[in-house]
This record gives sequence, C-alpha cells and structure tokens, in this order.
Amino acid sequence: MLKNKEVFTRNMTHELKIPVSTILIAAEGLEKYNIANESETAKKYAHIIQRAANQLSSLVESILQNARSDRVSIQKKASHY
Repeated sequence: MLKNKEVFTRNMTHELKIPVSTILIAAEGLEKYNIANESETAKKYAHIIQRAANQLSSLVESILQNARSDRVSIQKKASHY
C-alpha cells in the first residue's frame, strides 16, 4: 500500500506541476512583455491560463474523489470486522 501511495504521489506531483508551470509562464508573459495592450495576444495568454487552471482543478477534484472513495472503502472493511 505504501508503494502505491509513493507512485501515486510522484505521478500526481508531476501532473500538478505541468498546469502550474503553464499558468506561471503565461502570466509572466502577460506581465513581462506588456502584451495586455495587444488584445489578441492577451486573449491567447488568458485562454492558456484558463485551460491550465481548469486542468489543475480537474486533477485536484480527481484526488479528492479518490480520497473519498478510499475512506469509504476503509470504513466498509472496518465495519466487516
């Protein structure tokens, strides 16, 4: 069980870092290159940020659902004893 948690943690850390990095890079592009005045480019960066944030939100929700189902499974097993 501990091995599974370690693998899960490694994989999830990697999966979470990708959208976080994407958000940071896009936000830096908006700030550093002052493209807020270029509406099409700003929209492109805003879309990138939104897509990455949605991906991050989805991953967090998956983690929470897994935790909930694990808790229910453990409770069911405990009630059988």
